[in-house]
Amino acid sequence: MLDKQVEISAIAHLAGTSVRMIIKNYYEPHSSETEKAAALLPRLGTAQEAPLRLVKQVQVA
Repeated sequence: MLDKQVEISAIAHLAGTSVRMIIKNYYEPHSSETEKAAALLPRLGTAQEAPLRLVKQVQVA
């Protein structure tokens, strides 16, 4: 069902279990999906980015 893009919550409902159990025991992201997700992440630590700046801490009373 996961390979056919069935919603995980529907699978859990049909199986009478939790989404967490389905993910823990049966869900394995495909490498192509993992690569696609990683490509969407912002690039960190490149020299072209603005330098980090200090942000003052504010105490809340």
